[in-house]
Order: sequence, then structure tokens, then C-alpha cells
Amino acid sequence: MKHFGEPTEKDITNAKFLLHCNEFQPNGISEQKLTAEQVASLLQTELDIYQIQCKIELSSSISAQAAFFPGRRVIRINKNGKFSSSFANALGHHEIGVHLLTTVNAGIQPLNIFKIGFPNHTETQEGLAILSEYLSGTLTLARLKTLALRVVGVSHMIRNQSFKETFSLFVEEYHIDPDEAFDINVRIYRGGGLTKDYVYLRGFKDVFDYHLKHKNVNHLLVGKTSLAYLHLLDELITRNIVKEPAYIARSFKTQTTLDPILTYIVK
Repeated sequence: MKHFGEPTEKDITNAKFLLHCNEFQPNGISEQKLTAEQVASLLQTELDIYQIQCKIELSSSISAQAAFFPGRRVIRINKNGKFSSSFANALGHHEIGVHLLTTVNAGIQPLNIFKIGFPNHTETQEGLAILSEYLSGTLTLARLKTLALRVVGVSHMIRNQSFKETFSLFVEEYHIDPDEAFDINVRIYRGGGLTKDYVYLRGFKDVFDYHLKHKNVNHLLVGKTSLAYLHLLDELITRNIVKEPAYIARSFKTQTTLDPILTYIVK
């Protein structure tokens, strides 16, 4: 609570808006089922594009479908997870296109704060990662609803509701598949309760709003940065105190035709 805070009324309203949207499949997105091994192969292809070294491991010890560990430069994939091709493609733009690239970019900076992280950097970094999914055309409404459920679930957990009560909320009120509801719940209640997961949606909203107004968010990729300090980053880079990011996410450089319905919902 001291580190990540809790969802505001606006966060909860935005989440509930997404959860009440009618389901639809964005144009050009496939939902072919993939194994963990196939997901690992797709991620390796993405790594080869950037020509960056990073280990990919299959694991049964993570609660998420996949996770990046920057200190070890390892991406772990849940070997028992259920994956779609849209999720796997989005994963490459999320974990490699942002989290890995900001780790590598931070390593060439003269100041250690780019590795350690700016205040509230998690919110911005996760927002950038979701923006990368969106700009690559791999973000789905189902993915946004998962982020929204995390907001609602964290809010429910904070009010001292039990694991079982929050799980029942997902299944009975929002009609979420029990397996998916359980996985989201595990993330929220890990370690006795962790509020971190609500910041993904807020971070995406803030970074998306900035992107709409200013377009270029590349300087946020120089390390574990925060949107609140972007004006200082721009100045430091202009004065050659901080180096330009060596790697830029492909999704930030390539114009992709975005689904108009999804874009309307996000806006």
C-alpha cells in the first residue's frame, strides 16, 4: 500500500467501463491455441530481431503466464499456462519490446537511477508495455478486461475481502471463467495481498493520453523511467548528459493499422 497505493474512484470507473463492453475480436487477430514451447519459440524470434541476448525458461513456479526478471535477464513462461497466438504476440511486444529494452538501455546510462528505477516507475513501465501491445495491433478487449479485473479485484481485496469472496465476485458478477478468475486472484493475493496489479491500467491510460498529444514517448525507454520526469529526461538528453535509448520498441517505430472499435474504447 505504501509503495503502490490503491485504485482511485476514476481507476475503478474506467475498469468497470471496460468490463461492461460487449465482446468482439479486433481485426486481424488470431486466437490459435499454443503450447508454452511454441510461445518460447515466438519470443526467441522477437529476440533475434533485436539481436539481444536473453534466456527463455519454462517454469511452474510463477503465478503469471509469463514474467521477466531483469537482474538475471530471463523471461520465464508458465509451462502449465494456456496461451493464444494473440497473447503470445502481445507478450513479445510487452516483455521484450519494453521491459527487456529498458533494461538494456539502462545499462549504458551513466546514472544508476535508470537501472534502479524512478519514483512510480512501475506504473509508467507497465503503461508503456501495454501501449506497445496496442501500437503493434496485438491488444485485445479481453486483455483490457483482464487489466480491469485486476483493478476491481485489488479494490475488493483492500476492503478485507477474502480470496474466496473476490474469486466469487469475478465468477458470479463478471462471469469470468473460473480458471482465469483463479489466476488473477492469485496475483492479487500473493504474499498476503499485493496492490501492484491495478497500476497497469492507470499506467496505460496516462501513457496513452501523452502519446495522443505528443506522439513520441521514445525517451521513456532509456531505463526504468517515470512519465512525471519526462520533461527532465528530454532536457538531459538534449544536453548530452543522458544518452539516447540504444533500442526502440518496434511497435513505436512501425505504423500499424489499428482496429477502430478498440481505438474508440481505449480513447
